[in-house]
Amino acid sequence: MRDNPLGIITPKTFSGEQIAKIAVSTFGTDEITPEQLSATLAFLVPSLYELKYHRIGNGGKKPTFIVPKYGGGNPAKAVAHRPFQIQPMNDIYPNLVVKKARQLGFSELGVAFMIWWADVHSQAGVNCLYTFPTLKQMRDFVQMRLNSVLNSSPYYRSIIGDTNSVNVKQIRNSFLTFRTSSKSSSVEGINADFASVDEYDHVSASAEQSIEGSISSSPYKVLRRWSTPTAKGMGIDDLYEHSDQWFWSIKCNHCGYENELSYDAYDGSSIEAGGNMLQVDEDGVDYKARTVRPGTFIYVCKKCGKKLDRWYSGHYLCRYPSRTADTSGIRGYTVNQMDAVWITADMLKASELKAKSKQSFYNYCLGEPYEDQNLKVYDSDILDHAAFPTKVENRADYKFILVGIDWGVKHTVVIAGITENNRFDIINDFQVQGVRPTVGQAGEDIRHLYKMLKPYNPDLIFADVGDSGEKIHNLIDIYGQNKVWG
Repeated sequence: MRDNPLGIITPKTFSGEQIAKIAVSTFGTDEITPEQLSATLAFLVPSLYELKYHRIGNGGKKPTFIVPKYGGGNPAKAVAHRPFQIQPMNDIYPNLVVKKARQLGFSELGVAFMIWWADVHSQAGVNCLYTFPTLKQMRDFVQMRLNSVLNSSPYYRSIIGDTNSVNVKQIRNSFLTFRTSSKSSSVEGINADFASVDEYDHVSASAEQSIEGSISSSPYKVLRRWSTPTAKGMGIDDLYEHSDQWFWSIKCNHCGYENELSYDAYDGSSIEAGGNMLQVDEDGVDYKARTVRPGTFIYVCKKCGKKLDRWYSGHYLCRYPSRTADTSGIRGYTVNQMDAVWITADMLKASELKAKSKQSFYNYCLGEPYEDQNLKVYDSDILDHAAFPTKVENRADYKFILVGIDWGVKHTVVIAGITENNRFDIINDFQVQGVRPTVGQAGEDIRHLYKMLKPYNPDLIFADVGDSGEKIHNLIDIYGQNKVWG
């Protein structure tokens, strides 16, 4: 093999002599046909395997990474131009994470890589685990997307074994297991060699421990995690910060500057202060209608301010290559919608105008956590404004009782009391085990919470909305809409 960052392979990784020897060994003949040579390369390089055998769009078409000649100016072809997928697909480093925006095809990429890995290691009879945050997501993906891909590819049909259910599929002598990562019990008892964790930020800590435990005794120990980020320094953002940090860079064709695209407005006075967004039509934004006139915004170089060509000048750069000089570190990638040529600067600005919140825009479109400094809470904000007496088990002599609730796998509850002289006391805190809305258990956690709060007779209850807000409605049914706020 030629010199490359550890774990990253390409068609150039192997010499022609090496490929020929592998082909002769694989097929047992010195007369290697072009098809046999192509199959050998596909087994050596994951991206070539995907191009040769995989299908996308419910199995209707072959995947592509690069569209030549700017797609002939056809915007519909731009969506197939995804060069930023190639290196992560060809990266076999054992501990890999991707911090990403939505709609960039990484779930599809993750499944394609897993099929390649299971096929290549089939002689060893390996076990692969792929998890989704919810059972519904897992079943929908397998039934509506994966099954159509496997059925539409003649090669995949030829290697699928007798076991072919929603939860388990056999690839030659290897097995692919699909589970939900919503709770640890769903992934317990699985001995895996390879684990892929989709939407990592929505995986419970206990489930994550079970997933890591499932590969702990394997000689391979391959772990791949990707997600849209949520909070700064948490989940996938924390993993990426401790990784070697590969990022997609656009090299300016005019001045040669390497641009890690930033959504900030271009500032000609400073590369550090400005970003890559330039508004060239001052009247192109209708804030009331939340629309952007085509041609209002363009991507420009941070350094020279000239328009960027994102099609063929993009490549990955690494900030901390020493962190993955061996296999003990984390290989990390970050990709966002600015890296996708089919998403124009106008479209991105329109997405911001229509987003439900600043955080959702940053998470889903920019692939970054969002932290509003005006809303950030510091330890001193609480310690300087509240007292912490001995735990109080009832309302006692407090004139006003407030309850704060953070829904989760375990609901965290904080109770505060206000005295007659307006002192603010934190008088109790506890957790209530969350219950998924299954038949026979729905509302059990709310009933237990009501029992715990009854001695306090709360005046106000503040809770986060949660996944769908149904628990807020349950509390309103008990306490009334004037006491409960979400």
